[in-house]
Amino acid sequence: MDSEITDVTSRQDTARRPEQATRRTLSRVVADQLLDRIRAGELRPGDRLPTEHELASELVVSRSTVRKAMQALVAMELVDVRPSRGAIVLGVPSTSALDAPTVVALLEGQQFHDLYRLRLSLEAEIAAKAALRARDADLGPAIAAQVRCRDARRDAPETFYLADLDFHRALAAAGGNPIYGNILDALADLLAASRRATGTIPAAVASAVDEHDAVLAAVRAHDPERARGLMRRHIESAIHFLGEAERAGQLVEPQETT
Repeated sequence: MDSEITDVTSRQDTARRPEQATRRTLSRVVADQLLDRIRAGELRPGDRLPTEHELASELVVSRSTVRKAMQALVAMELVDVRPSRGAIVLGVPSTSALDAPTVVALLEGQQFHDLYRLRLSLEAEIAAKAALRARDADLGPAIAAQVRCRDARRDAPETFYLADLDFHRALAAAGGNPIYGNILDALADLLAASRRATGTIPAAVASAVDEHDAVLAAVRAHDPERARGLMRRHIESAIHFLGEAERAGQLVEPQETT
């Protein structure tokens, strides 16, 4: 089982081992180290990576951890692994390779609060981009989703949860960057439990509906800075209610599997 890093003992090549990190899984740290080498040109397209055993020894991790890191790199189309020749660097992937399963592979095992901090930055930018680029016709799906959110806020938590997802996806689509939508889809998979839990808190639902209205108004007014600030406030509110759900014992952190 791949576990969180709490301490990594010293060995010979300490400059190469994964740095100690809080709330980051070992496989994520290994994947990040290999990505850094590829980006730096230390590993070039066509180069053969060290074997699974060599990487495990060098980075002071288990072979299963290395194997999972390789799976993430394969999903990103950076590495090709074949039994006959090992792992070969392919190069930097096109943006189309960053689909939801790829992002899930990279984010899997992160804690709820880490993922919400990613939402805080990402969704603020999504709102700003939508305010800059979206025409009225582009905002139809977001408006329709918000109507469903409003209708479901009192006694239909599952309907509200689905409408809330649609609202955020629609804003991402209105901004014109498909990568934003792919990342939101991945986050939706990883945060389903937390968003459903906060959706059972009446104050959280009421707050979300009002905040959606405010964000949508700023987007329709083509005011990117206001849209960005209001979306940050909305996600900060979600983080607050996430804390309430945790204190009530309604959440179990997402776990990384091997």
